[in-house]
Amino acid sequence: MKRAFILTVLLAIAAAAQQTRQPDRGVVFTSSARLVVETVTVLDKDGNPVEGLHPEDFRVTENGTPQQIKLFEFQKLDATPLAPMPAEFPIAAPSAATSAGSSPSAR
Repeated sequence: MKRAFILTVLLAIAAAAQQTRQPDRGVVFTSSARLVVETVTVLDKDGNPVEGLHPEDFRVTENGTPQQIKLFEFQKLDATPLAPMPAEFPIAAPSAATSAGSSPSAR
């Protein structure tokens, strides 16, 4: 009788241990990436853009440590400047209700 009781207790402990086990979540993949974008404009002594440059023409460092240039792209932008905004362009001042955080429909 004592053996049956001990066997029952051991089986109950084993069953409880299996139930409290965390389910298998499969494969966990952790990753990180860092891309720092730097915009560079190179002009000659007359102020004209210099074309035909390559990654080897630049040296990038971070805290004195050389960094590898992974992506390099030349972009030729339109040199036409944007027209300035007119001085009489209406700018709406925020109302008291809006600046207080409530909307007119909430009144």
